[in-house]
Amino acid sequence: MKIKTYFLALVLTFIFFWVSLFTLSDYGISWDETIHFYRGQAYLHYFLTGEKTYAELPQVNLQGTSGEPRKVTIPRRSFYQSDIYNGEYMLKNDSGHPPLNGELAALLNYIFYQKLGILEDVQSHHLFNILAGSLLVFVVISFAKLYIGSFAALISYLALVTYPLFWAESHFNIKDPPETAFFAAAIWTFINSLQKASLSWLIIFWIFLGFALGTKFNILFLSLILIPYLLFYYRKFILVKNFL
Repeated sequence: MKIKTYFLALVLTFIFFWVSLFTLSDYGISWDETIHFYRGQAYLHYFLTGEKTYAELPQVNLQGTSGEPRKVTIPRRSFYQSDIYNGEYMLKNDSGHPPLNGELAALLNYIFYQKLGILEDVQSHHLFNILAGSLLVFVVISFAKLYIGSFAALISYLALVTYPLFWAESHFNIKDPPETAFFAAAIWTFINSLQKASLSWLIIFWIFLGFALGTKFNILFLSLILIPYLLFYYRKFILVKNFL
């Protein structure tokens, strides 16, 4: 990937990310995010320590801290490391969407809240959301610039980031913007792998496919897009093989 080719996409994505980051404190959590936070924290803690409970961690005590991470006693414990919805509970009762998005959000919380104390508890979870939103912005701009041009890429960028639903939900929806981003990135990398005959792009496609599958099962509909595209892309080869 040449930086010059994606310079516009990188610059505009950078702007979107930083504006989103500085507005994180203006948004709370959506109605179903908490269960994803609980589940993500439970599984991440199990992966990192092998423990299914938080018995070795201190009790959550935010009294007098105003949520400021640097005022929270170390080791910092996330509010969403729940003694009720811990690893033991989740391993027995988990259901619904796959947990990868919650685990990635918990990982960023572990780094930027629990360890570094740079972001607050909820905001560090939401860092995953805006990173996923930034990925979608980058893919949309790159697609538009490649096939239509720089002006179309700029209009696509403005249309996406000023769309109220996307702007808001890229701050606090832990499922849909990330799934959309992984879905779009899978299409983009798959097309690149075909057009450039590149194994590297194909590997990246499978990575994004795995991320999407680990977030929601909507990625299964990707076959309805890629199979017709493949038939169209290889139409000459198919016709020649069948009629000669």
